[in-house]
Amino acid sequence: MKRLYQVLIIISISTTAFAQNNFEWNIVDSVQKTKEQIYTDTKLFIAKMWNSADDVIQNDDKDGGIILLKSLLIRNENYFVNTAEYTYYYNVTFRMKDNKFKLTLNNVHCKSAIYRDGQGKTWERPLIQPFEGDNCPKMNSFVSGDIPEKKMIPLMKSIKDELQLIVDSYILHIQKVEEDW
Repeated sequence: MKRLYQVLIIISISTTAFAQNNFEWNIVDSVQKTKEQIYTDTKLFIAKMWNSADDVIQNDDKDGGIILLKSLLIRNENYFVNTAEYTYYYNVTFRMKDNKFKLTLNNVHCKSAIYRDGQGKTWERPLIQPFEGDNCPKMNSFVSGDIPEKKMIPLMKSIKDELQLIVDSYILHIQKVEEDW
């Protein structure tokens, strides 16, 4: 029984705790690095992923082991000669301590939606908040009538895929062992 308990502890320590639900990701994992190494690697990741770390970092507490980002992504949807531009904001929180890190990506929300017609006129468009799967909300726009599901579902998938890429890229980056150069 004691041996089984030890095996279960080893399995639970070596397994990544991962939860992703409704545009919220929470990842906790262990890595053979000090808090300082994780912090440095996280700052490098941020600089590579967002190009300008100063534009996205809202809180940077090296001693406390936390970095908070606020960022956005923009999606354009084409409707014949017209386009709709959707701007989504999200938060990413990196927490770190010796041999462990936590990444939380959440607060994904549509902040603006602009419709541009072929002659350059613009209108506000209904905001499309994140939704899961095929259960998209019925949306109606004064400008263009119904916003078709065939546009909203791929829009949500592309947003979710991009956010998932951030999560996956960070895990690969933080677990990478740097060779002596």
